[in-house]
This record gives sequence, C-alpha cells and structure tokens, in this order.
Amino acid sequence: LGLPITVVENRLFEAAASAGKSPCYLCARMRRGCLYRSAQELGCNKIALGHHFDDVIETVLMSMLYGGEMKTMMPKVHSAHFAGMELIRPLYRVREQAVIGWARYNGLSFLRCACRLTEGTATGQLDSKRQEMKELIRALEHRSPSVGANIFHSFHNVNLGTLGRLRVEKTEEAAKKTDLALLIFSLGGFAEELEWLARFRQSGTPVVPVVNKADIAEAALLAARVREEAGVDPVLVSAKTGKGVAALRTAILRAVPEGFEQESITGDLCKAGDLVLLVMPQDIQAPKGRLILPQVQVLRELLDKKCLVSCCTGDNFEQALSSLSAAPDLIITDSQLFRPIYERKPKESPLTSFSVLMAGYKGDLAYFTRSAAAIDSLTERSRVLIAEACTHAPLKEDIGREKIPRLLRQRVGQGLAVDFARGVDFPADLTHYDLVIHCGACMFNRKYVIARVEEARAQGVPMTNYGVALARLMGLPPLAEGKIL
Repeated sequence: LGLPITVVENRLFEAAASAGKSPCYLCARMRRGCLYRSAQELGCNKIALGHHFDDVIETVLMSMLYGGEMKTMMPKVHSAHFAGMELIRPLYRVREQAVIGWARYNGLSFLRCACRLTEGTATGQLDSKRQEMKELIRALEHRSPSVGANIFHSFHNVNLGTLGRLRVEKTEEAAKKTDLALLIFSLGGFAEELEWLARFRQSGTPVVPVVNKADIAEAALLAARVREEAGVDPVLVSAKTGKGVAALRTAILRAVPEGFEQESITGDLCKAGDLVLLVMPQDIQAPKGRLILPQVQVLRELLDKKCLVSCCTGDNFEQALSSLSAAPDLIITDSQLFRPIYERKPKESPLTSFSVLMAGYKGDLAYFTRSAAAIDSLTERSRVLIAEACTHAPLKEDIGREKIPRLLRQRVGQGLAVDFARGVDFPADLTHYDLVIHCGACMFNRKYVIARVEEARAQGVPMTNYGVALARLMGLPPLAEGKIL
C-alpha cells in the first residue's frame, strides 16, 4: 500500500517479566503508555487496536467471573491522560474466525507475540483465563449458537434502572456513615452533585468540593461553573501531577467537625483517682484470648483518665469487692449481669453497663431510655426488630438472638414476633415494628447510628439498645444520666 511504517523498539517484555508470576496487567499498562507517547511524537491523534468481537465477549466473562465486576471493551475511547488522543477498535464487530479465514485466504500469517506467557499458553505450558473463556464460549455456542452474540449485546442492553437504583442505594447507605464528604465535580452537567451537596448540608455533613484533573485546560472553567452554580469554592486536584493534593489535605483538616472523635465513653461518671470496678464475664460468648471491643475501649479510657481500675468476672464479684479498701466509685458490668450485680453491689456505688455506655457514645441515650418504656406496652401481637452491627455466626445463648427475645417473650407471651437485622441490612420501612432494639454498635461510627435513630424517630418508632432494654426487662430502677444508683 506504500504506507510508511515506524518500528518502536523497547524492553517492555523484559521489564514486565520481572514483575512476578502474572505480569499481564503491568505489561498492558506499559505497552499502552508506549503506544500513546509514540503516536503523539508522530503527530497522530488515533490509535487503532486489533481487538475483535471474541476479545470483547471474553473480556466481559473474565471481568465477571474472575474480577467481580462488569467491564468490557469499547469501540472508541477518548484518552483521559493524553489530550486529543483517541483509541479505536475497527474489528470490534468482526468474529475471530472471520479474521483467521481472511488471513488464510490472502496467504497471510500472524507474527507471534514476544510475550513469554503468550508463548507458554500456545504450547499448553501455562494457564490462560482468556483461553479458558474462549473454550467456555465455544462449548456454549455448540449448544446454542447465539450465546456469543447475546453476551455481546448484554452490555449494550443494560437495565440502568435496576443497576442505577442499586448504586444509588449503596451510595445513600455509605452517606449515612460519612463524617466528611469529598464531592467530585466532573465535566458536563452536575445536577446529581448539586443534589448530593443539598443532602449533605441537610444532614450536617461537612463537604469538601473537588474538581479533579486539574492538569487539563477545562478544569479552570469547570471550577468557575461550580462556584457560580453550587456556591462553593472547589479544590483543584490532579491525580496525575499531584497538583493541589496539599491544598486538599488542608481543606479536609479545616472541614473536620470540631471535637471529631473526642467524645468520652464514660463522660462525667468518673474522674481521675476514682476507683472503677469492671465486671466482665468470660463465658462462651467471649472471644478466646482477648476482650471484646467495648471492654477494651472503656478500659483504655479509664486508664487515660487516671482512674484506678479493677477487673473481675461475674462469679468472683463479691471476692473482688472484699479485696478493695473502699466501695467502688463506679461499677461497669456486662448488661447480662445487671440484676445479680445490682443486688450485690454496695448501695453507694453507681452501676452502669458497657452497652449503656456505648448507647451514649454511639447513639442517643436519652432517646433510648425513653423508648425502653415501650417494652411495657408490648403484647403477643407486637413485632420487635433486633438490629446487630456484627454479622458473626450466632453462639449458644447469644444476647441478641436468644437471650433478649426469650426475656421479651417471657414478659409478653410467646406470640411476640421478633425479626433480626444484621450488619448494614437495616430496613428502610420501620412502621410495622413496635420497637427497635439495637446492639452497642461498637462496629459502627456514631454518625451511622444517629442516622438509624433519626430514621426510627421520623417514623414514630421507639428505639432502644441492648443494655437499656435489659435494665428495663430485669426490673431495675430507671437510668439517670446513664447510671443506676
């Protein structure tokens, strides 16, 4: 054809081969970068790759089966890192066998790639996921010839309503846990960004607006639009050059809420020099060789406060008391031992529990205390939701899945319906529940627990926590400022 050919020599395969057992990702990135740079040096604005139809559908299956994501090749892509460059795939709709047949018809032979993995795959010495997908598709097409075409068309017929809704739901769930949001504004319309900005403002979540790709010319214009339409001054950042990263760190530090993560677990219940007795049963529910997180957090805070701390289990509580020269200024127990510890404690020693402390640290203790009164109104026709932050396998005599439901049914009758929500699986509609009982939420941040409290409050559903509920169920005196006198 008389077309000029430029051969670019490099040592990419040698460099990639030193990357380890599977250097394919690194090699692909390096080859793509070399292609773009060479094309720019030659004054080109397009790069044509030889991927064909079968490459596309094999990539779809590989990404789903081995990558856990939905990903495919596109026939035309504008480079995000090389301005003005475009990547095209002219053989996008051409089947591999058609390419092979055309080459044979014209007496052409293909040059084998210098890659050691490609050579090993061809000889059967190395495993190839792409070859595995090729064989899988071939077997499926033997039974149903339309399989390949259906895989190809599946990515052109995506149900955006379903996927989009799931993505929004996941984002909304994450927003409930967010203490500070980075809101990225992109080229084009940003109606969604403005909607999220309004949501974060309504929830009182600090927002740092960001314009990414500050290294491209359009970034300054986009920043001006953000100032005009959103009324915020964005930070311009380039992940490519590092420009603006220091400014972003500064903006984040300035936006952090005052007193962030400085809340006290024990609050005003104790002070430096106070003697505090911790009652921590080490039964089947206790993790082997360690303490549970609330116990660790409380113990550390008491030490930081310069309190004098003594620890015991439930069965040697009286022995621990007798070893002390004075009555404890505060006793903190596991909520399951509320009644026996209350009955045996010195009258002058206030009593609370780890779960009650977590109720105030992570949630709204006043609301939890008021809501516990709903226990007295439950009947056999009532329905209760027990929400756990953890998703651990239930153990025998588990507090949330066995003990609290049993105590509730002993009080109101066996007909009481009890549902469970675990992890982030918290129902949006709570209106068919008469009470929600939440765990101490040691695995959640305060922002997320408060979001659940507000959902319950907005729907008129009382919500309490394990410790507060157990104190009520055991008939203990009402909590006052997180403690029982």
